[in-house]
Amino acid sequence: MADPTTNFSGRDYTAEVERLLAILGVELPEYTDWNHADPGIVQIRLSARDTDQINQYIDHIFNSGFINTAQFKQYLVDLGMLVGYLPTLASPASTRLRLTRKSGVSGAISIPKYSAFSRSDGLTYLTAAAIIIQDGIESAEVDAVQGEAVTLDLEAADFHVIDWSKKPKYALPRGVAARCTELWHGDPALAWLEVDHPWRSSAQDRHFFLELNGDDDSVWLVLGDGVQGQGPPTDQTVHVRYVKCAETSGNCGHSMITAVPDGFGDLITCTNIEPATGGAAAETTASLRRMIPAVTRTQRRAVTCGPDGDYRALMEYQPGVLHCQAVDRNYGDEWPHMHVVLFVVPDGGGPMSSYLKNYLWTELGKWGHLGNWPERYLLKDAIILPVNIAARIGVLAGYDPEVVRSAVIVALQTVLAPENRTIGGRLTFTELHRAASAVAGVSWIEFDAPREDTIPGVGEIPGPGTIAIAVM
Repeated sequence: MADPTTNFSGRDYTAEVERLLAILGVELPEYTDWNHADPGIVQIRLSARDTDQINQYIDHIFNSGFINTAQFKQYLVDLGMLVGYLPTLASPASTRLRLTRKSGVSGAISIPKYSAFSRSDGLTYLTAAAIIIQDGIESAEVDAVQGEAVTLDLEAADFHVIDWSKKPKYALPRGVAARCTELWHGDPALAWLEVDHPWRSSAQDRHFFLELNGDDDSVWLVLGDGVQGQGPPTDQTVHVRYVKCAETSGNCGHSMITAVPDGFGDLITCTNIEPATGGAAAETTASLRRMIPAVTRTQRRAVTCGPDGDYRALMEYQPGVLHCQAVDRNYGDEWPHMHVVLFVVPDGGGPMSSYLKNYLWTELGKWGHLGNWPERYLLKDAIILPVNIAARIGVLAGYDPEVVRSAVIVALQTVLAPENRTIGGRLTFTELHRAASAVAGVSWIEFDAPREDTIPGVGEIPGPGTIAIAVM
C-alpha cells in the first residue's frame, strides 16, 4: 500500500469556481450574466486560480514535514537534523597495501600519510597513516583509502550563516569522504574535533561537523555558533584538509593498485593485498526514509539484535556498510561467551577491509552494550550463497536472440546484486521469473533451476552463481 499523502482534491480550481458561483447565486440572485466573458465571472475564475495554487503550496509544505511524504531530499536532511540524525556522506573505498623494498635498496624508507598510490587508470589511494620500512625489513603493510587530498585555507569571512541553524557554514564539493576531514588553526596547531551533532558541544569546544546538502550532494563544513561550539576564529586562518573520493568507482579487486608516488619508484613496489571495498555515494532518499526512524529509535546505544534491532540500524548507518545481520551469543560457541556476532556486507559487495573493520570496532566500543572490548564484537564477512540458474527462453520475432539472452542474464544478475539482497533474506522464485520475463523480446521462460525459493541461513546472502540461459 502506498504511503498516504495530503492533496488539494476538493480545493482545486474547478471546486473553487463552483463554490464561488454558488455563493454568488445566493448573495446576488439578481446577477444573471454568468457568461465567461463577464468581468465578474472573470474575477471569480482568477480568484479560483490563485486559491488552487495556494492550496497546492500548502499541501506541499504540509507533506514536507513527514518522512514518508517529503518530496525532496533536502527536506529529509532537515527532518533528520531535527532529531540528531546526520546523513552519511560519500564513503571511500578502503584496502590494505603491501609496500616492498626493491632489490639492492637499503636504509629506512619513510612514506608519509596521504601518499598517493594508484591503479593503472590513474585512480589514487592514499595511505591512512605514515609508515616506515625499517632497514633490514623487506616489506610493510598500511591501510589506504581511495581519493585525493585537498587542503584549504579559510578566513572567518568565508563562512556564512545561511539557514535556521544560525551556524556558520562553508560549501565543500560533492564526494567529500566520510571520516577523512581534518581542521586546525594556529601555531602550534590547535586541532578541531569532528562530531556527529553539536548537541553536546559547549561554547569553548572546537567542534565541527559535515552536513550533506540534499540539493546536489555537496557538503557543508559547519562550525559552532558560540553557544554550541566555537565559531571561526576572527584573527587566524582555519586550515581544512579533506579527501575527495570517487565513490563506487573506487571499489576494485586485489593486486590492482601498483603505481607508486613520484620519488619512490626506485625504492619500493606496491600492491593491494585486499580488495578495495566500501566505496559508495552519499546517503540516498530511500535510505533516509528507512534509516532516520531506525537510528532515532536506538537513542545512540545498541542492545538488541535481530532484523529490527539496534545493532543492525547503527551498523548500517556507518559509511561503507551496505548490510548487517546481528545475532547474539546463541548463534555459536565463539569465545568469550558474552558476544555479538555481526555479519557485514560493505558497499560494493565483497569482504570488509582491515580499515573498515578497525573503524567499526571503534564505533561499536562507543555505543555497543558490551563495552569497548573489541573481542566482544565478532565481525564476520557475510557468506555468499551462490544461486545457480538454468533456464530456457523463447524469443519474439524481430529480436536478436543473443541480445535478448544477454539482457536476461543481466536482469538476473541485477536481482542478485548485493544492493538488492539482504543477509538472511529469502530470494523468491517469483523475483527471478518476473525480472527475466520483463526483458524486451522474451515471449516465455522456463526455469530448470532454481524451482523454488532460496532460503539463506544465518550470515548468508544470496549471490550470483552460474547462469545458463538457452534460447529455444
